[in-house]
Amino acid sequence: MILAKTDDLARYDSLCPNFAAAFAFLARTDLATLPDGKHEIDGKNAWAVLSSYDTRDYGEGKFETHRDYIDVQYLLSGEEIIYWSDSATMSSTGYNDDTDKENYTDPESPIGICMSPGVAMVLFPRDAHKANCRVSDMRRVRKVLLKIRID
Repeated sequence: MILAKTDDLARYDSLCPNFAAAFAFLARTDLATLPDGKHEIDGKNAWAVLSSYDTRDYGEGKFETHRDYIDVQYLLSGEEIIYWSDSATMSSTGYNDDTDKENYTDPESPIGICMSPGVAMVLFPRDAHKANCRVSDMRRVRKVLLKIRID
């Protein structure tokens, strides 16, 4: 997992061939003007999903990982907690090849990171995460999720 200000993401371009296009999209696009939904960046190599939602209680979501794609989560407005744990220490409840999603039972001691605009979280295949969790009161959030193919 990487936590970085969006201005600093380009320094990680060498970690994955598809990072440069995705990070450039995040840095150069007027995201506030884009509607919610999927936005192509580079075909199946990278795309963005913009969404608006209310955060939820910790117990409502599931921990997940992805085998084929790296997630980059970036809030445009609001705040939420994204919980993280090493998937190697967790029990899988199954992988869905169609959605590239493996779910897990909750770990004993996840790490909760309070996300707010200006900071991106990069999640690699081993990084189990549960996003969209409320900080204290339920909050409205607008988020960009980048899906970046692992080559």
